[in-house]
Amino acid sequence: MAEFCCCRMLLLLFSPPLLVHSQFIHCEVLHNVSFHCFHITILYASNDAKERDGLWAHLNILKPMVDKWLLLGDFNVIRDVTEKIGGTLSDLADIMDFNFCLYNCELKDLNSNGCEFTWTNKQHIDSRVWTKLDRAMANVHWLKQFPVCSASFLDPGVSDHSPVVVTVFKDQHRCSRKQQQIIGQIKDRHGTDRLGLDNVAAGFVDYYQSLLGESSSVFSLDKVFIQQSPVVSSEDAAKLILPITYEEIRTALFTIGSDKSPGPDGFSSAFFKHSWNLIGDTLCKAVHSFFSTGRMSKQANSTLIALIPKKKGKSGIRQGDPLSPYIFVLSIEILSRYLRCLKSQPLVSLHPKCSKVGLTHLIFVDDLMVFIRGDVPSVQAVSTALTNFSHWYGLHPNVDKTEIYFGGVHPSIKTQILHTSGFSEGYFPFRYLGLPLNIAHTFVDMYGILINKIQASIQHWSSKFLSYAGRLQLLNTVVFGLENFWRMVAKSWSSICSPLAEGGFCVKELLSWNKALISKWLWLIEQPPQGLWSAWHNAYNLSNCSVWDTTTQGRFSESFRSIINVKDDLLAATGSPSAARTLLQSWCFGDKFSVTAAYNWFRPRSPTVPWHKGLSHKALQCAPSSFLE
Repeated sequence: MAEFCCCRMLLLLFSPPLLVHSQFIHCEVLHNVSFHCFHITILYASNDAKERDGLWAHLNILKPMVDKWLLLGDFNVIRDVTEKIGGTLSDLADIMDFNFCLYNCELKDLNSNGCEFTWTNKQHIDSRVWTKLDRAMANVHWLKQFPVCSASFLDPGVSDHSPVVVTVFKDQHRCSRKQQQIIGQIKDRHGTDRLGLDNVAAGFVDYYQSLLGESSSVFSLDKVFIQQSPVVSSEDAAKLILPITYEEIRTALFTIGSDKSPGPDGFSSAFFKHSWNLIGDTLCKAVHSFFSTGRMSKQANSTLIALIPKKKGKSGIRQGDPLSPYIFVLSIEILSRYLRCLKSQPLVSLHPKCSKVGLTHLIFVDDLMVFIRGDVPSVQAVSTALTNFSHWYGLHPNVDKTEIYFGGVHPSIKTQILHTSGFSEGYFPFRYLGLPLNIAHTFVDMYGILINKIQASIQHWSSKFLSYAGRLQLLNTVVFGLENFWRMVAKSWSSICSPLAEGGFCVKELLSWNKALISKWLWLIEQPPQGLWSAWHNAYNLSNCSVWDTTTQGRFSESFRSIINVKDDLLAATGSPSAARTLLQSWCFGDKFSVTAAYNWFRPRSPTVPWHKGLSHKALQCAPSSFLE
């Protein structure tokens, strides 16, 4: 079904369907409002992967025969591993075949709303599977004709599939900007659908009132545990409140990059640097005035960027305030010290894989990970710490975004822990900062997200119009990989990955580049002082033995096993641990490890060609790789 500004679209068939197949029906239709003709293909793909290969072949045949093309239905395969929850892992080959077909046919998903997962097996929650099998897709020509359109995936009701409604508008050009600025439907924090502008607005207000909270009283901070960790000495504290000197102001200004954004007056730091001899004294007087009076002029305190005020209750500090990150860091430092004190409590046991290094938690910006043994007393101690911290600072964990992940915990104890903490259970695998986290060894399928992102960067339809030099630049600056993208060049892949001087195009050879990156990990393990990463591996994987004496073991993770494999390669090439250490050290400049130097050692070598000096096109120059180090 399709709707045009509250008018149902009538599809008039010129004749019976143009093509009827066991997995699709292909028709030509006429829109009775705009009188535009286009083709529509309704699909019901097979459950069998081999039969779906036949469907993809037919779609590729149809592609040159159609102009404006809309496809709807059950494709019976996902595009991305994130489009499935529960059940067995999807076959990565099937996903890639589907994406390759869409790329060849220049098809993309319509903007959609409603159900994210369009099919479920509707079994018990422990066996439930959700996945996105149904799609609404169109080619570039259809999207140019109907740029303002969307697909709504409705509640499935008694079915296991979500029906889809494609909505377009009568006046595409007049409605385009206006419709993109309107949110007509949301699902509120209680899971209830809100329709209409007034209901949507009320839903946003209710959500943020619940999120940001109201004013609340706080308790006095217990300073005993603070004294158990390093504190600033009286001498250092006195230095912190010394008057700001002329030289400190000048140094602070000259450390600002000259290409940074200008202030409200339009002058960048480059202007003040070049004019320091004229305006330095005046600027220093203004800074000294602020520190002595505590007041700053409105002109100096203005900004070209309007920030949305956001605060935690009425007693919180506004987001965007220059002091906000400092106050946050100081607050989290209190929480961090409190959690570190837990390991000294007699009833608290640390996580079995963290106790040797005394690891209780990790904090990334405003994300907190706590590692504790899966027993009720230990979890209660963490809950008490979070509750006390909330009383001191008025900051509360977001219950909707806080989960407990278990490993090897008895179901009865798990139930007690969930009841005590009030948090929900999380399940492996999950993604954090875009990376898959799992308690078991990482499967290849879990990296499907990365593969799909690389494919999307390369297979975008606009890249088809790039020259060979342009495609090379795309590889070097975006992904510098995926061999198939350059298979069309009449050269071997190994020669393409060679430097210009050896007759290549300076494209990174990924196997050698990966070994170079891993060799940096090998180097870090023995570097003093040890950080948390190297300390953990030395305590648990190496058992405080030398990495050069360690052999690959089944209990090692894939990443650590790769370090041992590179170590073995270096030993085989050099003959001894001391020679391998010397080789690693030769790739260092000062205290920095150069991945590029390591890559030049690992990469395949080819003879130098005499004509490379005649190449002058900038696109064929090697892209800098320092950002990867």
